Amino acid sequence: FLSHQQKDKDVCRKIADYLTSADIDVYFDEDDEDLKFYRQTNRPEGVVDSIRIGIKNSSHMLAVVSPSTMYSSWVPWEVGYGFDHTSLGVLTLKGITDSS
Repeated sequence: FLSHQQKDKDVCRKIADYLTSADIDVYFDEDDEDLKFYRQTNRPEGVVDSIRIGIKNSSHMLAVVSPSTMYSSWVPWEVGYGFDHTSLGVLTLKGITDSS
């Protein structure tokens, strides 16, 4: 499960593609057709359900942290929800200082 802030979508697509090319199955929100439908039809309960299913079906979560992550409400929620369901890893992008 690739947890990320929407502003980092382009770089996260590259990460997802890289992992997929290494034969690692990746849950990336752009590839979830149900999630797309729920977003387009403004059904927040469906969005949450899709994300929960994605996390529950994942053995690992990679949280991508960038300067824009601090503005995300989803990344902390996903990490909190996934904490008991996955092994968690963190990848920090350029622009994150040690004090951040």
